[in-house]
Amino acid sequence: MIFCSKCGKALSPAIVKFCDNCGTQVNCVPSMQAGQQPFQPIRTVTPQYPPQPNIVKRDKKPLSAVLVAVLLIVSLLVGLVAGTFLVAPAVLDGGAEAATAQDARIEGSGFETAEDAVMAYLDALRETSLDGMISTFAIESHAENFDLVAQLERLQAFHPSIIFQGQLPTTTHFTTAIASHGRQAQVAGQIMMQHSTLFFPHLVDEGRPTVLDRDNVRRDAQRIVNELGSSSHEDVMRSMRFLSFVTLESVSAQAYQFYISEVNQENIRRNLDIIGAQKQENVIARVEIGNEVYLFFFEVVSYGDSWFISSLQGNHGILLGVSAFNGGVAPESYFR
Repeated sequence: MIFCSKCGKALSPAIVKFCDNCGTQVNCVPSMQAGQQPFQPIRTVTPQYPPQPNIVKRDKKPLSAVLVAVLLIVSLLVGLVAGTFLVAPAVLDGGAEAATAQDARIEGSGFETAEDAVMAYLDALRETSLDGMISTFAIESHAENFDLVAQLERLQAFHPSIIFQGQLPTTTHFTTAIASHGRQAQVAGQIMMQHSTLFFPHLVDEGRPTVLDRDNVRRDAQRIVNELGSSSHEDVMRSMRFLSFVTLESVSAQAYQFYISEVNQENIRRNLDIIGAQKQENVIARVEIGNEVYLFFFEVVSYGDSWFISSLQGNHGILLGVSAFNGGVAPESYFR
């Protein structure tokens, strides 16, 4: 997978001349380095597939400042891209009051600390409660405070996909409702990628397609459908156990040095300006699922006194080289 060097959009390898998002002649940055090893999905009763590469382990060389900036933009956009492949819920039906009523809000009331927001998400994940997971995210707060002017200034381009993704000025109740549901679809896309990475990383595979056997297309298609719909995943998730929070420095001292660098901190400040939040914390949770220990990465932000999850992966996941397609999760062994 490659990314446009101007707007940061993930591009298909087939796009070799121009970015289909901003129209710029492609001058791309590779998303991962070669020569890495795949990690295995959580063990469930599912059809067996030949091993395919997925998360690839980076070497210990630090990221360049330019690459850090590009990847930060990619992390901001990947949720938007994911949302375009989901069917957003119907726009609120019933007048102006319904759009802003507290009991109709998708997000919860927020949390006192960033860690509280993460724990609430993990509890909902254990119970496979999608509504519970989504409620820990900034939905309406994100939509109502999003600064589209600042976003366009950063991208230096406008594309109609911004409209399709619900990135609209919240000047009317109608556009506010669209923006909120567009944000909900983005969040659901991130959760979908995380779930897929945990249980069938060979199908995620950095966004590459899985080619079916030409002579047995229907058989292979049915196997994939059976795997995606396996109920055994829910049983495995109920065995999930939170172990601890860990610091970025304990995972990688080099990544921590990049995190505290001025260029990275400036990118964080610019991201806060775009989403209209006051503070940002990046939280890493160490979690056991089945017989594997995983690191979950979260970007958590505050609106007023309340903390909400902003994205899965966040700044820490980017600096550690976790793929944008993995939904902010990777086996702990990946970092050894």
